[in-house]
Amino acid sequence: MDLLVFSYPKEKAKGIVQVIHGALEYKERYVGLAQFLNEQGYVVVLSDNRGHGESTSAQDPFGVMRDVDLLLADQKRVLDFIKAKYPGLPVTIFGHSYGAILGRLFLQKHDHEIAKLIITGTPYYVGIVPLGIKITQLAQLYKKEDEYSWMVQKICGASITGYDWLSYNQENIEKVKNDPKMMKQYPVISMETMLRAMYRLKDYRSYQCQNPMLPIYNLVGCDDQQITGGQKGIADSLATLQKVGYQNIRSEEMSGMKHEILFEDRKEDVYAKILAFLEQ
Repeated sequence: MDLLVFSYPKEKAKGIVQVIHGALEYKERYVGLAQFLNEQGYVVVLSDNRGHGESTSAQDPFGVMRDVDLLLADQKRVLDFIKAKYPGLPVTIFGHSYGAILGRLFLQKHDHEIAKLIITGTPYYVGIVPLGIKITQLAQLYKKEDEYSWMVQKICGASITGYDWLSYNQENIEKVKNDPKMMKQYPVISMETMLRAMYRLKDYRSYQCQNPMLPIYNLVGCDDQQITGGQKGIADSLATLQKVGYQNIRSEEMSGMKHEILFEDRKEDVYAKILAFLEQ
């Protein structure tokens, strides 16, 4: 698992931020945030999810995610690495988009091992998820695991066309469009893994909730309708966390921003809010 560590050069850091990136992308897209937080006294650890960026191999080809538990186990390995290298420092998990789903699932067993959770571009649970899982399973009867299916993409709601939903910042959109390390879509096996992760958000019995007062910060763009589900979707995401037992949740929407709030023109405002939450 490829790691990129921004280590604070002075004797004592304020804390650690462990970043989980979103779908179709890779860790270096978070270098800007990492550099900012590093300058403010935080160690920041970036990693590539399996099948993304530099974390590819014959077993985990580019774009292939076979299992949710493997992805979560990888993040536990990162956390263990952090705790061994920087003992005694509080660790905050930061997850964007699909990384926000993984961050929430990480709480099921490990909420007592972290100090805070920050989630951005938080996907909402859609009712078609159970059907989508069955469809991806059927598709794999005639498609290889690394093959794509337009039918799966369309039925499972993952066929958002174009890039305008990402951000208002057109420079960011052009970079995404022309970045060879960014994926255009996922093969069917990865679609099943994504849907299974979303399905588990509602598996309330899997949450041990050992740290009900864990500070959780949901920070999204006001105009991120496709992913967060707007007001209704955000309310459902927060209600799910509350039903599990978490009592210290804060949610905020950034005006004039879409899904990738870290890449909007006013990204410094987002950085400032993240920093303020870390230092509470």
